[in-house]
Amino acid sequence: MKKLLLMKTMLLLCALIVGSSSVWATEPDVTLDFTAAGADWGIPNSGTNKTRASFTNGDYTIYLCATTNYKANNGYLILGKKDSYLELPAFDFDVEKIEVLGHSGASAAVKQNIYVGDEAVSTETTGAAGITNTYAIASGYEAAGNVYKLVITSAHNTQIDYIKIYKKTSSGPVSVTGVSLNQTSLDLEVGATTTLKATVTPNNATNKNISWESDDESVATVVDGVVTAVGVGTATITVTTEDGAKTATCDVTVTPAPAVSATFDFTTNDVWGFPEDEKKVPENTYSNGTYSIKLQGSTGNGYYFDTTNNNLLLGKSGATLTFPTFTFNVKKIKVYGAEGASASVTFNIFVGSDEVSTGVTSSKVTQEFAIDEASQAAGTKYVLKVTNANNMRISKIEIYGYETTPAVTADGWATYVTTNPCRFAEGDAFVVTSASDKVYLQSVTDVPNNTPVILKGAGAKTADVLPAASAITNSLAISNGGSIDGYVLAKKSGVVGFYKWAGGSLTSGKVYLPSSAVVGAREFLDFELGNENETTAIENVAKTQQTDGQYFNLAGQRVAQPTKGLFIVNGKKVVIK
Repeated sequence: MKKLLLMKTMLLLCALIVGSSSVWATEPDVTLDFTAAGADWGIPNSGTNKTRASFTNGDYTIYLCATTNYKANNGYLILGKKDSYLELPAFDFDVEKIEVLGHSGASAAVKQNIYVGDEAVSTETTGAAGITNTYAIASGYEAAGNVYKLVITSAHNTQIDYIKIYKKTSSGPVSVTGVSLNQTSLDLEVGATTTLKATVTPNNATNKNISWESDDESVATVVDGVVTAVGVGTATITVTTEDGAKTATCDVTVTPAPAVSATFDFTTNDVWGFPEDEKKVPENTYSNGTYSIKLQGSTGNGYYFDTTNNNLLLGKSGATLTFPTFTFNVKKIKVYGAEGASASVTFNIFVGSDEVSTGVTSSKVTQEFAIDEASQAAGTKYVLKVTNANNMRISKIEIYGYETTPAVTADGWATYVTTNPCRFAEGDAFVVTSASDKVYLQSVTDVPNNTPVILKGAGAKTADVLPAASAITNSLAISNGGSIDGYVLAKKSGVVGFYKWAGGSLTSGKVYLPSSAVVGAREFLDFELGNENETTAIENVAKTQQTDGQYFNLAGQRVAQPTKGLFIVNGKKVVIK
C-alpha cells in the first residue's frame, strides 16, 4: 500500500513538473476581485459563517466553506482554518495556472494548495501575507470543466485580494479559428468616420495579423479599421486574418451630409441693427435683408451686440432667438459660441414648449443640435432658448437642411426646379437632352441648385441636399414669366407628354422645353421609359408627315391598315382595341 502511494505521489510530481514547463500567458483570462467582497459578492461582513454557501458577482459563482469562519473584512476575503476552501466555478477552457494574491494581513505560515476533488493538483505553498502564490496545474488536471478548490491545509487563516485564472497556452503555434467585428452594419453621412474593432479568436492565437478592404472605395474607405464615408451608396467592409483567411464583414450605408442652407452671421452689426452695448428685454424683430429673427431677453438681463468682442449676447434663463420659418427641412442647427460667454450656460432648440434636440452646456465652443426627425419639416418655427441663469454669446449660426420635392400627380409626372443641390434616387428625376432628330430623357441623381428637372413616380419624392453637385447637360428651361416658344408637360385626352405651348406668357418658375431643343416641327412629344438606369428615347411625330385621316405609329411611319395598338391621327393619339 505504501509503495502504491509512493508511486502515485511520484507520478503527480512528474505531472506537476511537466505542467509547469510551458510558457505561461502574461495576462489572466479570468480575474476574481475580492477587494470589495461584501459589496461585489454579497459575502457576509460579520458573524461566524461556516456552512457551505454560494456567492456571485453577477458573472461568476463561487462556494465558501469554513471550519472556523469566512467573511468580507475591510476590503478582502478572510477564510480559515484547516480544511476550509474556496471553490471556483468550472471554466470552459483548459487551466494552466492559478494565482492567489494574499492580503497584507494574512498569516505568514498558512499553507494552501489547489485541489480537484480530493486530489492536490499543484504544489503546496506557505505564507500569504501580501504575496502572490502561483499554482501550476498538473497536466492531467488542466482540462476545461474541472472544478478547482483553494484549500487551507494548516491551522491558519488566509486572506485574499484577487484570484487570477490563466488559460493553458500551447508550446507550438496556435491557429486562428475566426474573427468578428464589433459592428455588422453602419449608417454614416458623407465625411463621417468611425472605427471598427476586430476580435481574432482564440485569444492566444499565434498570428493575429489582419487586413482591411472596402468593396467600393467611392462609397467608404477603411484604414486599420477606421472607416471614412466618401460618397452616397452602400459598401461592404471586410476584415481578413492572415492566418487561415478567416473573414468578417460590416455593411456600410452612406447618406448625404446636409448642406448649409442658411447662415446668420453675428460678427458684424452693419446689417442687423441690434442695440449696441445696451441690454434690451422686450421682443423685437431684426433682419439681415434675407431673413428676419426675433430676440427676447429675460427679466433683468437681455440682448445686445457687443462692439468690443463683435458678437451677439443673449441671456439669461428664458431668453430666446426665434428663427424664421424655412422652405426646406431642417436637419441640424450649428451654433458658434463667442468669447466672453458663460462656461456653464445651458441652451437648446425648441418648437413651442417642446425641446426638439439635446440641450448642451457651453461657453465659446461650437455646438451642433441634431433636430428630432419628427420636427424637421419645412415651415417649422424653431427657437433657441437659454435654459439657466447665465449669458450666452453667439458669433454665427448655420442651418443645415434638405428639401422635399412636390408631390407627383396621379398622372405620374411633374416638373420641378431645385432650390438646393440635390441627390435623387436613380429613376426619380430626369433632364432632357437633344440628339439628332430625337429628344431624350436622361436619369440624373446629383443635381445642382436652380436646375429644372422632370420627376417620375407617385407620391412625394424626397431629395437630399448635397454640399455641391456638378453641372449637367439639360435642354429644359425655367420660365421668367414672359412669353415662350416651346413645349410644356401636360395631359391631354388621357395622354401625358410635351405639348406645343399655344403662346403667351408662362408662369415664372415653371419648367418648359424650348423649341430650339426639338429637331423639326412638332406638335406633340410622347415618351415611354425603358430601363430607368439608361438614356431612353422620347418618340415623336412630325406634323408635316401627317395627312388627315391617316394613321402613323409612334416612330412617325405611316400604317396603311392599322389593327390593335396606339396610333397618331391628325396629331392626336388614338387607341385601337
